Amino acid sequence: MKKIICLFLTVTMAFCALTGCGKKPDTELITAAAELQAQCGELASYIDSGLSQGYITQEDKDKFDSFAEKLEAVINGEDSDTTLEELENIKDELAVLASKCAAPNDVVDSLTDDGADEANAAAESDNGEAADNENNLGNEGSAVSNGEGAQQSAEENKPAPTLSNDFNKLINDFMELQNEASRKVDMGDVSMDDYTALLEAGTDLASLKEQAEANGETDEIKQKAAEVKSTIHDIAGKMGSSLADNFK
Repeated sequence: MKKIICLFLTVTMAFCALTGCGKKPDTELITAAAELQAQCGELASYIDSGLSQGYITQEDKDKFDSFAEKLEAVINGEDSDTTLEELENIKDELAVLASKCAAPNDVVDSLTDDGADEANAAAESDNGEAADNENNLGNEGSAVSNGEGAQQSAEENKPAPTLSNDFNKLINDFMELQNEASRKVDMGDVSMDDYTALLEAGTDLASLKEQAEANGETDEIKQKAAEVKSTIHDIAGKMGSSLADNFK
């Protein structure tokens, strides 16, 4: 969540700066650059450490610095030629550098599209090996009783809380409204203040979604969700959006 909030602040500051200069911000490009910039921030210390330990060369370090400078220029509106495809290439290059400098697996995985799939596969493999080991121990006279084993199995198989239809609808409606606002802010039909307020409400909603998925929709979460929904309704009304009624 901390990373999401930092990314949100970076994007918002970029939008405000570009709007103040009379430029129309490219929402998708700036968001992609800001996300990569945040990942560069996580990687920077490992790049320095990798250079000092001989894992990477000075040329690798210079390449990393050039990527960071380009991302900063894109976010500040000083580089209008860079494309989303180029940013994707930079991400791939950063993944290579992260691997070379011996960065932690989660940092490397965050820069690869298949990182999550590999992590899930590894987790499933580990779970399978653990299950085999438990069976072997049981056959050899494990100290774990049948009752304790059954209780542990029940806990492991306990389904994660699922979001209600109302909560899912709120999220889907917000995403639709955000897409509309993104288009309108580029055309000057929505003020930057209203767009920023909408993004802030979206950050609150994302936090509530994480909590609900972890602990279920408690009364406190439902109350806060209702307050966020009311805030979004007011913003949608100021935008003149036909989606405003979805947040009543």
